[in-house]
Amino acid sequence: VWWAWQSRMASRFKSSKYRNAVAVAPRENILSEIKAAAPNCYGNLVAASCQFKAFPWESSGGSLAVLPLFESGRLASGVPLLQAHSGIVTDFQFSPFDDCLLATGSDDLSVRLWRIPPDGLTESLSLPETTLKGHEKRVEGVLFHPTASDVLTSSCGNTVRVWDIQNNSEKLSLSPHSDVVQSMSWRGDGTTLATSAKDKKIRLLDPRANSCIAEVDGHRGVKESKVLFLGDSDYVISTGFSTSRQREFALWDAREFSKPLTRSTLDSSTGVLIPLYDEDTRMLFLAGKAESNIRYLDLTDLEKRPHYVEASVFRGSDQTKGVCLQPKRSLAVMGCEVARILQLTEKALFAISYLIQRKSYREFHDDLYPDTLCGQPALGADAWFSGENKKIARVSLDPSKQASQSPASSVQKQRQDETRADSRELSPTAAGGYVTEKASSPTEKASSPTEGF
Repeated sequence: VWWAWQSRMASRFKSSKYRNAVAVAPRENILSEIKAAAPNCYGNLVAASCQFKAFPWESSGGSLAVLPLFESGRLASGVPLLQAHSGIVTDFQFSPFDDCLLATGSDDLSVRLWRIPPDGLTESLSLPETTLKGHEKRVEGVLFHPTASDVLTSSCGNTVRVWDIQNNSEKLSLSPHSDVVQSMSWRGDGTTLATSAKDKKIRLLDPRANSCIAEVDGHRGVKESKVLFLGDSDYVISTGFSTSRQREFALWDAREFSKPLTRSTLDSSTGVLIPLYDEDTRMLFLAGKAESNIRYLDLTDLEKRPHYVEASVFRGSDQTKGVCLQPKRSLAVMGCEVARILQLTEKALFAISYLIQRKSYREFHDDLYPDTLCGQPALGADAWFSGENKKIARVSLDPSKQASQSPASSVQKQRQDETRADSRELSPTAAGGYVTEKASSPTEKASSPTEGF
C-alpha cells in the first residue's frame, strides 16, 4: 500500500519537460493599428494556418482581415478585406490540409468556402469558391474534419450538419439538442463529435450512425460553455459557469461519461473561458474573453489517470477578444518554441511564444518535438462517409529531415533558415515584451482543492 501511494504521488508531481516553458510576446511580433470587430457570437474570432491569420474587421457587413501569418508592425490603412457575408461572421476556420482554404459561417444563414491567393490578398475578395445553403437559422459554428479531406461540420440552432464540400452537398444532419449548439470538437481520429449546447448538456455524437452516444449535464450556469477533445485521446475538457456564477472547467472520460473525472472552480470573473490544447506537448491553455490572462496547465498521465499542474499565467496588457494556436509546423523549432498563441485584442494581435530554455540553440532538440501531424488528409470524403477510419501520418519537425519527408509542409521548409535566426530573438533571455508569471511550485499548486486531477 505504501509503495502504491508513493508511486501515485511521484507520478502526480512528476515534472514534464514543458512545465517550465516561458511565455513571451516580443514587441517586434505584434501586429498593431488594427480595427478588430467583436461580433456577438460563439466563435473564437481568430484563426491561423501555416500561411495566414484571419480575424473580424470593423466594417459594415461581415468582413475579415486575412494577412500573412508572420506579418507584424503597424498595419497600413486600406488593407484588402475578405468581404465574406452580408451579415456578421459568427465563426471561421482554415482547413488543416489546405493553408489557403477558409470556411466562414454567418447570421445570413450560409456557410462559404474561400480560396485565399497563395501570396495573400492584394485586393478585397467577395466571390466565394462555394456556398453551402440550407440553414434555417444563423450559423453558429464551422469545423473541418481532422482526418478526411473535403468534410466540413456546421451548427445552426440545435442542428449539426456534415457536408461534402467537394460536391456542395449536405450528407448528414443530427438534432439531438434541445437548444442552440454553442461549441463543437472532433476527436483527433475523426470518429466522434463532442458538442455543448445552451440546454446545458454535453453530448458525444456519432454523425455517421446518426446517433447520440452519450449525454450528460455539463455546466449549470446560464453563460456560454465550450467543449474540446484532448487530441486523439478519450478525454474531453469543458469550460463554463456554475449556478453561483463561478468559472469552472471539467475533465471527462468519453468511455465513462456519466460524471466528470474532476470539476475545478477558477474564479468569479465573467469572461467565457476558451480552451486550447496541443496534443504533442499536452499543454492546455485557458484564455478568458474580456480579460488579459492566459493560463497554461501542464497535463500528465493521460494513459492512466490524468491530472494537471498550473504551470504559469501569462499576463498581457489588453483584453482578449479571441485566441487560437498556430499550427505546429509554423513554429520556430530552432528557437525551442513549443507553442504559439495568437491573442486578438481591439487594437492589436499579439503572438505569444512558449519557449523552453536550453544551453544551445544551434541544434534541433528532438526531445521537445515528437513527430507531428503532417498536414495531409488520411482519407477522402467518400471513404469517411462510407465508414472508413484512418489516422493522419506524422512527420518530424527537424529541418534537416524535411527534404526526405514528402508530406511535410512547404512552409516548414521555408522556415528552416528563419527559425535559426529566430532562436536568438525568441530565447527567454533576449526576447522583449510581456512575460509569464510562474507558478510558485508544482507541488504547491497541485495541493489546492481546485487544482489537480
